[in-house]
Amino acid sequence: MGVATEKKRRRLEENSCCQQLLSGGEGGRGEQEDDDDVGLDLISRLPDDVLGEVITLLPTKDGGRTQVLSRRWRLLWRSAPLNLEVRLSTAMDKERASAILRSHRPGHARRLSMTWSRWFANYLLEVNSLLRSLGLDSLQELELYSDHYSVAATLKPSVSRFAHTLRVLVIYCKSLCRLDICMDASSLGFSRLEQLTLKRVCISENALLGVLSRCPVLRSLVLEENVGYRRLQIRSFPELRSLAISNGFWLSPRVNNLGEVIIEDAPQLERLIILARYQVGLLKIRVIHAPKLKILGYLGDSISEFEIGTAVFKNMVLVGPSINMHTVKILAIRIDPNDVDVVIDFLKCFPCLKKLYMVLEFSDRKLENVQEKVKNADRNVLIECLDAHLNMVELKGYWGRRSEVSLIRFFLSKARVLESFKFMLSDHLCNAKWIAKQRKSLRLNIKASQGARFYFELDNRPAAFNSVPMKHIHDLARDDPFDTSSCACLHDESRWFK
Repeated sequence: MGVATEKKRRRLEENSCCQQLLSGGEGGRGEQEDDDDVGLDLISRLPDDVLGEVITLLPTKDGGRTQVLSRRWRLLWRSAPLNLEVRLSTAMDKERASAILRSHRPGHARRLSMTWSRWFANYLLEVNSLLRSLGLDSLQELELYSDHYSVAATLKPSVSRFAHTLRVLVIYCKSLCRLDICMDASSLGFSRLEQLTLKRVCISENALLGVLSRCPVLRSLVLEENVGYRRLQIRSFPELRSLAISNGFWLSPRVNNLGEVIIEDAPQLERLIILARYQVGLLKIRVIHAPKLKILGYLGDSISEFEIGTAVFKNMVLVGPSINMHTVKILAIRIDPNDVDVVIDFLKCFPCLKKLYMVLEFSDRKLENVQEKVKNADRNVLIECLDAHLNMVELKGYWGRRSEVSLIRFFLSKARVLESFKFMLSDHLCNAKWIAKQRKSLRLNIKASQGARFYFELDNRPAAFNSVPMKHIHDLARDDPFDTSSCACLHDESRWFK
């Protein structure tokens, strides 16, 4: 017994606890476990700062439950950077949140996510009271979600005290909420803010531009369904890499709505995402200088005019000479399947395109002869991206109509390096019998790329949805924000799209 104990002690001294947690890594012992290690509490051997980081990544309830493990874990919970999620429905909710903040060291909260209900009569007083807590002095992430339906509501959160610490700010309203946070825009600046999201907020143009001009390291900006300003000009944003926009026409057509976006100088901008929930309103977009733009979409009928470089599209139709934009690698469009020529114009404009996302939406105009257009395209058009680059196409809204089949046959006959063609189907179409019929109708065995594979999958998005999950927009490490395969983000955010 003594020999076995001494052997185990020497092994623990020679190996760090991190190496013992791994199996088969460098310096590890492979897949074989020694019988002497059975029941050994290796997690408790980790340093306090590592365990604290683990706790702060947990939801608030789960992090609090770690206190039952031991006295050490109680101390860890109180000292770990706080990740607090609060839903204010009653006054007791606010008291519980305040108690949690008091149990931690002052200024030791990392993130606060707060939602207040429409049934909570004194929500404005309680929200600001909680935001004044000493435990939030060094807050880095602040998310304010309003579940209040009153359009007359005015939001005056006391966020100016976080101006020098915040890295993430989200203000997300279920219905229009007048925002007075920016009334003192002349003095309010967020020197460390990297992500800003405003949804369904009523804010003036001067106030919005005043705040944006004081965010020198802003990297990701989302302005969705807001009202109060008609023009957005992106200039002197040296770090901005992701921009997502939409107007609030469907919410309040009588109030000033975003009508023009000018990207005058965005040297690091890589993503331009249009979050058009419904095809309403008129929006003009001009991209003057964005030399690193590689992700673009969704382009559709909600955009009356789109200008990029020398290319000008009016109502999705190319009306002027275009210059090839070699930087764009991912494109998403909403298209009528009768408009093959519109698709061809976009493909010619972006010759290095690798991924194409299409949402099929029929317009009210008279159907045209798509088959004749496809034949003309086959004879007369040489499209570089189809010859050498396009390897993935995803199609939503497919029903198997003749015009849709002709559009798909165009891609199959021209895309020489195509690897994946994915059909996202509604629930009532996603069955084996219907899919087998479509495979036969589409003649999938006749294709320019012999390596192409075809997938028919269920599109399990919520009925009311945003086309791009908010997490994907802000996650700059994600190569493709439109890719929602094996992702629950749309479901996580669905409550805000109702």
